[in-house]
Amino acid sequence: MYKMTVQENELIRRVENILKNKSETKNLEVKNAKGGAPRIYETLSAFSNSEGGVIVFGINENSGFILEGVYNSQDLQTRISEQCKEMEPEVRAIITTARHNDCDIISAEIPEIDHAVKPCYHIAKGQKKGSYLRIGNTNALMTGYEIYSYDAYRRKICDDIRKVERATGKKIDTLKRDRYLIQLKTDRPNLNTMPLEELLDINSLVDSGIPTLVYVMLFSIYPQAILPALCINAVVVPGYEIGETTVEGARFIDNKKIEGTLEEQISGAIAFVRKNMTMKTTFNKTTGQRKDIPEYPPEAIREAVLNAVVHRDYSFYTENMPIQICMFKDRLEITNPGGLYGRMTIDNIGKMQPDVRNPNIIKALEIMGATENRYSGIPTIQRKMEEHGLPEPLFINERGSFKVILYNSAEIKIDNAVSQKIINFCKQERTLDEITSYLNINSKNHVRDRYLKELLAQGIIQQTIPERPGSKYQKYVLINRKP
Repeated sequence: MYKMTVQENELIRRVENILKNKSETKNLEVKNAKGGAPRIYETLSAFSNSEGGVIVFGINENSGFILEGVYNSQDLQTRISEQCKEMEPEVRAIITTARHNDCDIISAEIPEIDHAVKPCYHIAKGQKKGSYLRIGNTNALMTGYEIYSYDAYRRKICDDIRKVERATGKKIDTLKRDRYLIQLKTDRPNLNTMPLEELLDINSLVDSGIPTLVYVMLFSIYPQAILPALCINAVVVPGYEIGETTVEGARFIDNKKIEGTLEEQISGAIAFVRKNMTMKTTFNKTTGQRKDIPEYPPEAIREAVLNAVVHRDYSFYTENMPIQICMFKDRLEITNPGGLYGRMTIDNIGKMQPDVRNPNIIKALEIMGATENRYSGIPTIQRKMEEHGLPEPLFINERGSFKVILYNSAEIKIDNAVSQKIINFCKQERTLDEITSYLNINSKNHVRDRYLKELLAQGIIQQTIPERPGSKYQKYVLINRKP
């Protein structure tokens, strides 16, 4: 009697789940292969450039996720392999075959490729038209900026020292610059006798006599005259979402464009948040001593602002995108252009030394005493929020941007529109991965902590394995749902 392999059993379980849930996910795509081999170039690219995934052949999505089987198992495997070879770099798919309910089925597991060789693309279409990402359960064509981001990482392009031609001849705060150069020389005695022009050149402040971006943003009298959008837009919203207004109809309680050098922007942004956040006053019952407790821990604010300024993208693609600070009734959001850089992911953020997008800005601010360059920013935010008795900060990596969210209360207000989407989606049992993919949100922690916990507490949804909340087989389903 034939005994199925682990891989065959896993494929059959996956097919049964697909037939039951009737949906694709971020890491799963089904293909009808009854009449021949389907084209899978876009999916090969998307899975390779994202978190990997599995393509299951033999299910007809258009007919309501019906199991139909494949036309010819042997030939389909050959066609899959051929398409994998037409990708750059070549995709190394793991192919599994099985038989289920008298139908031949096949899966192709597509691993994520190393960040240093992304993007994976279909050679015939070229990099620009053949590179995809997996967004939710769909394949999305990469933007020019996303392709550039991979290229910049691979080629070690430092946009913080790109030439800024229009800065030539503009006024520089020479006193501030010279103080910086004195600090620079303190522990580097071999620089003491170097001429000014050479000193600026070897420290990437100028390139062939032309000012670089880091030079402009650190020492220009008014950087925004040259790079007008490299600033911070800060607003205070009277409600929980953009668009809500005061009784008088005002959209913002406070609204400020924070300009100046990077140091001035950092201090200005911190001052804006401190000005607009509330203070809770308590008194010691024994001594009567007064204690003022800020709405957000000051150290967390500083690190979040510093993180946005230091790690934002400074390329031509994002030159017209300012950093955004939004203060809502229940939270503070800081968003910077440019998602996580290099191999950094939401799962390992704050746990490992990151790839550095702007090494020259970090070096300069470290010398000036604005940052320690010890990669302690994210852990500091997390620790200070915990010490303050507030929820864990949320970090959201979106297409082309990175967002930090700090909540000001242990009771998080949930977004009713998103919650209703979850309720509708969970009329059938759904995994956390499926819900996250459906909502098109990158952070599973964000979905679980902000939405699912509240819906569970309200008795709207329930876990399928409540006795084991952390089980990898855990699913969520609407309570008292109709058959």
